[in-house]
Order: sequence, then C-alpha cells, then structure tokens
Amino acid sequence: RADQLKRGCNRAWPKPSLWNGERLSPFKLLSRTMITIRWHVRNRPRTQSWTSLVDKSVVEGIPDDERKRQEAIFELIATESAYVRDLQMIVEKFYASMVPMLDEKSATVIFANVEDILLCNTTFLSSLEERQKDCRLYIDHIGDILNAHMNQMAVYMPYCVHQAPAIKVLQGLRKDNSELATHLQVRLGTFRQPGKSRPSSKRTEILHHTQAEAERAQISHAIHTTERILEGVNEAIREREGAERLGEISKGLYVGQGHLDLTAPTRYMGPRRLIKEGVLVKAKSGRRLHAVLCNDIVVLMDAAAQSLYRMPMALTELNVREGKDDQTLSIQVAYPRGGDTIVLRASSSREARSWIEALERARAEAGRWHAANSGRKSLGGR
Repeated sequence: RADQLKRGCNRAWPKPSLWNGERLSPFKLLSRTMITIRWHVRNRPRTQSWTSLVDKSVVEGIPDDERKRQEAIFELIATESAYVRDLQMIVEKFYASMVPMLDEKSATVIFANVEDILLCNTTFLSSLEERQKDCRLYIDHIGDILNAHMNQMAVYMPYCVHQAPAIKVLQGLRKDNSELATHLQVRLGTFRQPGKSRPSSKRTEILHHTQAEAERAQISHAIHTTERILEGVNEAIREREGAERLGEISKGLYVGQGHLDLTAPTRYMGPRRLIKEGVLVKAKSGRRLHAVLCNDIVVLMDAAAQSLYRMPMALTELNVREGKDDQTLSIQVAYPRGGDTIVLRASSSREARSWIEALERARAEAGRWHAANSGRKSLGGR
C-alpha cells in the first residue's frame, strides 16, 4: 500500500506553501518585542493541501484516518517552513540592520539567541523536508524526526524568559531613538505568547490518526518532551516575574535604619520565590494588610503605607488554621515567649481557602528543606 501510494504521489513536489488566514506559527521574536510585521499576503500562492498534490484515484483508496494523518503532517511541514522564513526575515532584515544602532547590551536583551533559534528550526525543517522528498509526499513515519529534534527546542528558554525585559528595552529605545523608530516602521501591538501552540496541535492530530504502536510511542514521547520544556519555560518566567515583584515590594521596606531586601536568597532553599500576595484585613481592628507569601517567609505590610507591619515570619515557625467563619484564617506564630495569633479576613471564602492552602503547601515544603538541612548539619558534625 505504501509503495502504491508513493507511486501515486510521484510528482515534482513543491515546498508546502502558506495557506490564507492566520499564520500557524507565531512570530516568536517579534511577539517578544511586541512588533507586528506588515506582511502583505496578496501575492502568496493559492492554498495547497496534501490531497491537492496527490492523484485523485489514489486519495479515494486511502482510509479516512490515514488521509487526515497525511494532511496533518503536510500542514505541520508547511507551518515550520513559514516559521523559518519568518525567522530568516527577522535575522536578515531586522537583526542585521538594527545591531549597528544598538549597544551590545540592548541588542542582546532584544534579540537574545535568535540566531541559535533560527539554526535549530532550520535543522528541524530540513529533516522534515528531506523525509517528505524521500517519501514522495506519502510519509509513512515521522515520529523519529520529532523525537530527535524536540529536545533541541529548549533553545527557546533564555529568550522566552526575558520577554518582558526585552519589551521594556525596545519600547524605551523606540521612544528615545528616533532613528531606530524610523528604521523599524512597524507598530507596537498585541503580541502572542511564545511557543508553537498550533504546530503542537498538529503533532497531537498526527498522533490521533496514527495506528502503528511504535510510531505512536515516538510521537507521544516528542509531545511529552515539548510539554516538559514548555512547563520549564513557564516556571522560569514565573520565577523571574516573582523576583522582579519582590524587588518592587522591597523598595519601601525598612527594619530600623536597614533596608529589607526580599530578593536576597533564603537560608537553605536557594532563591526566594514569590508564591502569593494580596490584601487581608485584621479581623478585630479592620486594618488592611498587604500579605506577601514567599517560599520561606510571610511578610505583612500596612496596605496604605506599604511599610512593614511586623517582622517577616518564618514558615517553619507558624501554623495556619481556618478561622471561626469561612472567610477568616488564623496564623499562629510559635515564639518562645507564649507565641502570637493573627486572625485575618479575606475578601471571600474562596480567597480564604486559597490562602490557607497556599500557606500549608509552602509551610510543608519549607519544613522538608529545614529537616534536610538540619540532617546534613548533624552528619557534618559527627
């Protein structure tokens, strides 16, 4: 059947074209810099599909699942081809021409490792197109290629993580550098998040229509790899944004004459991470407090003055319980001299529950780290 299909597909195969409508691959770099390229589509070739390039008699003999699988593979390759052309344009038209106008630091922040990204995606596309050519459009297996290349997509990590700083730098340069603004002649607009959501959906569609177990296993592994990389990228972005937020909060915090820097590392848990923040009200006095939960401490500030309400409380030294009603929570601090209890009211029962759960999770994690660190000290002292 495969040989018969390949004979039916034995034409001079063109490179997959773009289809009209939305671009399936986002402008990753330009989404990061909030640039929308003025790309005119009126001269693009007409829409093509896999079935349009295969003899009708052959298509009619193909099971529906297999036809859908071939269409999904064809669209995946078309998507990657379009995306690589976008990256090439970014490097050739924007990166190369803008670098002389920028200092080294600004160029690094804005464009990051775009050349590495281009190389990674060009290599991936080359493998896909080579397989398409060798198979004469009918691709009987593609999982090995997906598996081989998906780990390399971790190359996006540094540039995705620094998306927000890049946006700020570019916006500032456009405002202050008229030569650069004129050179770009593009508009800032709504940007798309980095990632390949649509191509990822194509990989899922290919898996859905694949019957061979070995091929399914390889495609599933490739999808799992991309999901793991995406999860890592998102976590790194959250940590960077959290660190920036802690820096902003720290600006007005002082203990005596000293500045309280919440961005300083923890004692034994590595970097301090922001987990949750929001306004809570003291149940008795009605005083509004700005609560900041980190992975090792809880900070309570006066919401109006944004000043420190009390010294940061170590998570390992407190307990949290539900209050007398479903909108309150009770924080018990185990000080040597009798301890202390703070009853706080949230804006809703749902928010109160969210705070209790977040505090309990953070406290449990801090407790594990504390126990492990204490164990290492004991072993080291023997």
